[in-house]
Amino acid sequence: MAKQSLPTPILPSRYESLNKSYRAQLRPVPELIDAAKKAHSSIKINKGVRFLPVFGESGSGKSSATLELATHLPEARVELLTPNDISLPMDQLQERIARKVHLFSKTELIIWVIDQYEEIVEGTIREKVPSQFIEKISIIDRGDLAAQPMLFIWLTTSKEFRDKLVKLSSSRSRRTLLDASFDLNGPERETWIDIIKETFLHHNEGRQLADYDVLDSRIIEAIQGAETIGDAIDNVGGILANSAMTQLLDLSAHQVVMLWPVVDGTGINRVASFTKSNSGYSLNWTSFWDQLTDRDKNDRDLDGMNRARIYFDFRLIPIPAADFRDIVRKFDISVDITKEAIESLQRTHYYKVISRDQTENLRVMFERESQRSADAKTWYESITADQQANAAKMLAKTISQAGYESEPQYEMKSDFGRVVADLSTRQNGSKALTELKLFSPRNTTPSAIRDQIKSTLRKYAKFSGFLQS
Repeated sequence: MAKQSLPTPILPSRYESLNKSYRAQLRPVPELIDAAKKAHSSIKINKGVRFLPVFGESGSGKSSATLELATHLPEARVELLTPNDISLPMDQLQERIARKVHLFSKTELIIWVIDQYEEIVEGTIREKVPSQFIEKISIIDRGDLAAQPMLFIWLTTSKEFRDKLVKLSSSRSRRTLLDASFDLNGPERETWIDIIKETFLHHNEGRQLADYDVLDSRIIEAIQGAETIGDAIDNVGGILANSAMTQLLDLSAHQVVMLWPVVDGTGINRVASFTKSNSGYSLNWTSFWDQLTDRDKNDRDLDGMNRARIYFDFRLIPIPAADFRDIVRKFDISVDITKEAIESLQRTHYYKVISRDQTENLRVMFERESQRSADAKTWYESITADQQANAAKMLAKTISQAGYESEPQYEMKSDFGRVVADLSTRQNGSKALTELKLFSPRNTTPSAIRDQIKSTLRKYAKFSGFLQS
């Protein structure tokens, strides 16, 4: 049964397109937070309201940073003033503000944000409203509403327009003007790659850009040609739109499962940390990437290895050594498989994955200290190289007895080479290829797991033609 294509990816580049649950997770912009704090302190001492015209390039993150200020300032509330709001007659604007003021504590800072004014308003109204609004701020500054700490922030993509607002404010009431030359450049460029990946992850049900064949190297290229983070996100969106990965995903009917016996909870956690356990232990490219050395990250083969990961639906599954022993205890393949061995197999997460049963929401397994686990550790450390081959045979025999045809030492050939899996399990036209990872507990370290993932990915990338031998 061939795998289905991934859903169409989503990568929003504007604040209004972001999921509401994600907006609160946006990274703070320190200079903007400092400005809001400065305004609040100034108001406490000198009273009145404050006005801050902010310049920032389109796509620099002005809206995101400003509209989420309350996330990072517990004593602040953010409200949006639309072009229609700021065009209201003075009495109606005061009424609009008063309705909100009455909802909040008298010590809270209400931050009123005017955004996208120039994009919406044109003509003579565009020229008149700013002057009229500055006059209204000066009236509010002298009225009863000024008892409530308030900061008015006007966002603009034009320095000329920002300077006009500064000039108007200075001529009406210099005291209200918080800063005459505030530029908001957005997050530092070195953080863009992480922000882009976080944004994608949140808007695509935990899937990663790497799942769509977009690795860090391609994201970096998109960033290098961008003036703002918004431009960079749009560039990555273009890469996604042109990616052929969704077509590639329809081709393979094979699943590659790396089965790693472990002797304790630490081993389980180390192996599982490289996966998305709530997705049937699918290999997590980001976790794997984080363990690579700087030299590894520059390996040109990574692109082909990632393609093999997706093409073959790579899984990495820990299995407690005690459960593994119950399944393959007898290394003599001539003996009958017991009912207890089959039941032990069917309880494992490994079996649920290869039988394609309940693989999406498997609870993270754990291993308690017990005499059973202690005995299994001693048994596991005594396995010889000869017994490893028989372990694969016994596992295949047990799976077959459980109802899924399985054979050990399964060989496949392609135009690019051959691979031999420790065993293959057939299920509804598809196959699960199991690679047994039988290592001493001392070798169940993050670096050892990383290296085994890397060598297995390379093996199948060469077989599929994604890498040249």
